[in-house]
Order: sequence, then structure tokens, then C-alpha cells
Amino acid sequence: MDGISLAKIMYDKTFNEMLGKYEDQVIAEKFGCTRFFVTKFRKHKGIKAYRNHKYHIDMNKYAGKMTDREVSQMLKCNPSTVTRYRKENGIPPFRRRSDVLKRERDMIAAYERLGTLQKVADEMGITRERVRQILIRAGYTKRNSPRGRRK
Repeated sequence: MDGISLAKIMYDKTFNEMLGKYEDQVIAEKFGCTRFFVTKFRKHKGIKAYRNHKYHIDMNKYAGKMTDREVSQMLKCNPSTVTRYRKENGIPPFRRRSDVLKRERDMIAAYERLGTLQKVADEMGITRERVRQILIRAGYTKRNSPRGRRK
């Protein structure tokens, strides 16, 4: 592509209207130039890249309510796209509550069986302090623990 035809493209009204509204590759194919040229020219003019808005509308419904991988499979996009969108919009990651509940139930059962935080920690391979934090988060207090009932 020579300099004269590139200059012609740069001043083409349709070309300039398409920037940021279509993907750079689509514009490049339509005008017979490289994607690099379109991207460089778009950035020079301060126009943001086109993003498929369908993803963003659907992500509002699902991000933070399903795992990033599940959302990406449903929308047929890359998981990193979902993660980036979620972080940019301040949406916390989705965590399966059932996994957390099972761990808490197992820890409460171990604490009732073993009687001390240290024994539970040794069995589960975590610190005694972490066991205490998880038991508190699960709503398990000294009042309803086997050690708290002693007089």
C-alpha cells in the first residue's frame, strides 16, 4: 500500500466514521489496508477500540453470580475477558457457597470430636488461628462448643 492511497483512506469519511464502531480488522479488510494501520490511526485520533457490546450486556447479568469460566463458556469468549470486565466494574468473584459450607461443617465436626483448635489444625493442615477464624465465621462460638459447656 503506497502513501497516496493511505492518505486517501485517512481522509475518507466512511473510514473515520467506522473507527471505534467496528473491529479494526473489519475496517482494514473493507479498505484494503493492514489492521496495524487502522489501529495506529484510531489510537492517534484518541478513539477507543470497539468492544462487542453483547458481551457487556450479558456479563452484567452473570458476572459475580457464576464463575468466570462458566460465564465465558456461555458467552463464547475468553475467561480473561470476563475477569477483566468483572474487575473493571468492581464485581467480586463468585465463590460456590456449598464448598465453603462443607469445609465449615467438617471443621465443626472435627472440633467437636477432637476438642481443641490445635488438634483440628494439625489434622487439617492449617494454623490454629485459621481454624478459630473459620469457626467464628461459621457462627460456632465458645458458648455452643464442647469446651464452653464445661463448668
